[in-house]
Amino acid sequence: MRLIGLFIKLFFLFSFLISVAAGSLFVYGLHDTPLVNIPAPLSTQQIKKVKAFIKANNPARFRAGQKRTTSITETELNLFISHSLMRFDDRLRIKIRLFNNFVYLTSSLKLPSNPVGNYLNISTEISNNNQQIKINSLEIGSIKIPAFIAEALLKFTHNEISSRFIEYKYAINSITDFQLQKGRASVKYVWNPGVARQIKNRIASQILPAELRRKIEAYTKKLAAVTRSISGRRPSLDELFRPMFSYAIERSKNNDPTEENRALLITLGAHMLGKNIPFLLGDRSVEHIISRNYYLHNRNDLSKHLLISSALTAVADPTIAHTIGLEKEIDDSAGGSGFSFADLAADRAGIALANMGLEPGQQARALQQRLSRVRNENNFMPSINSLREGLQDIDFKTVYKNIDSAEYKRVIRVIDQRIARLAIYR
Repeated sequence: MRLIGLFIKLFFLFSFLISVAAGSLFVYGLHDTPLVNIPAPLSTQQIKKVKAFIKANNPARFRAGQKRTTSITETELNLFISHSLMRFDDRLRIKIRLFNNFVYLTSSLKLPSNPVGNYLNISTEISNNNQQIKINSLEIGSIKIPAFIAEALLKFTHNEISSRFIEYKYAINSITDFQLQKGRASVKYVWNPGVARQIKNRIASQILPAELRRKIEAYTKKLAAVTRSISGRRPSLDELFRPMFSYAIERSKNNDPTEENRALLITLGAHMLGKNIPFLLGDRSVEHIISRNYYLHNRNDLSKHLLISSALTAVADPTIAHTIGLEKEIDDSAGGSGFSFADLAADRAGIALANMGLEPGQQARALQQRLSRVRNENNFMPSINSLREGLQDIDFKTVYKNIDSAEYKRVIRVIDQRIARLAIYR
């Protein structure tokens, strides 16, 4: 009986200590201000740097078993992190500083409104000595966590992830060397395509929920049949819209029309990029889709702009679609085909179309009905008359200065007014 009483006392004492520790963490672990401030929106040049790094390290260019070395500067690493967080979770901010053999990481997570603190701030110093990772310090808010506890947490986390995600284990094992220098990090690894496919499939399954993947598979199959039935050398985009949105109407009888539109727009945007999503996700049984150019105002580039921007809006959000569309035009002005307000008009039309299709209820169904019967591209694509094109960098800056100027915004207002008058929105 005394043993039971002792056990009860120890249990309540342990519970009390846990409650005190949790309360201390809640009170002293939260701050009113973040350690990492909101980063400024990435400029066009910064986005180009991120994309250049991704392109330079595109694994499609590597052979199985090939040894690779990737080097990234502190600035590039922070740009890459900002770009990723902007797309997936703007509540979290991370900043990394690189030194010889150690890295200093700070992060701030914005919390729901509460009386104690608006931010969970974490800072840690991690060293790399002979390929051994060690936590030198860890602070959560104002609480300093002893190094031996931090080390135990790191080891536990590593073991848990390794046991649950074999891709993580394989990826870690593929790294042969890791070096930290002031302002730069270098990683040497052996390229393993099998591991890459596993990682890609897992990421894809997280980004595209199972239900959305099944819908995309259905629309991909339908698209394969539609592309075989379209004839003529210069089909208009409305010839693709009519059968695809008619199919969406049928599927929406028993499904959410918003999600049907999302899957359809993603499928069409991927098609414009020459991508077959089920095939990319490992389904080798998918039917072949005939590659065709579809025309708007007798131009096939406008169809690509419209559909890709629609897909980006469906899979992400309008801000990202605007940014990517604009960045391409600025790229073109630097020695390419030149800045085109006509292309931007197609981008913005695609975003507007997707926004309507992703509205719940009647709006989503209305878009399906209208595009299933559309007979004229002028019902969904604005006029490009008087919109300047082929502007090289120096010409753009002379006339419009930058995208914040009154001159530039005036043209954007004209484009948006033309889109608002289109038949599908009335």
